[in-house]
Amino acid sequence: MDFLRDGGNSADADEVIHVLGENWDAVRVFRRCRPRWITGFHAPVYDGIEATEIRAATSLLGIRRTDIPDLLDRVDVLIRTTREARSEAA
Repeated sequence: MDFLRDGGNSADADEVIHVLGENWDAVRVFRRCRPRWITGFHAPVYDGIEATEIRAATSLLGIRRTDIPDLLDRVDVLIRTTREARSEAA
């Protein structure tokens, strides 16, 4: 599957990442959510995803409420990895 951390155009994907089945819902939620950026007189800083975005995505994707606590841990890993990749690129 094509997967871009920034949710860009899959036609521009420069890498393919294989996702384990137990992580698939987290990837789906992460890709569905809009990232939050901190802007000012500095370069934009990736600040993760708002809880309301995650809640809406889990609802739209039909994820069971009992699965959400574990899913949040997996989404946090994706957010943290994206934040680290963004800060390294800057």
